[in-house]
Amino acid sequence: MKPTVPLLIVFALVVGLPVVGGCGGKLTTTGWASVADVSDHGTMLLHYADGKMLWKRLNPDNVRSDSKLAFKNRSRPARYVETKKGSTLTFPGGETLIYYEIDPK
Repeated sequence: MKPTVPLLIVFALVVGLPVVGGCGGKLTTTGWASVADVSDHGTMLLHYADGKMLWKRLNPDNVRSDSKLAFKNRSRPARYVETKKGSTLTFPGGETLIYYEIDPK
């Protein structure tokens, strides 16, 4: 029995679309933000380009130096890349800050 051409096309689409389109959601979010405030408790307030403001937790291994870096670069636009496991904020001078979401637990 010889398969027909339309059957082969349907098979190729069914197999190929998940491979090309992927099976998950968005892995990263990128954009511009600025540091609006830095607290003494290792958190900073990020002001996103869309007007949203959220508190983020600084890297617990470098709280002191990261707090100084964030405070030094307040109100300067910075490029962010956010993932579920950790995020980065890169300032115009090339300095990079690692931060995390605050767990509501």
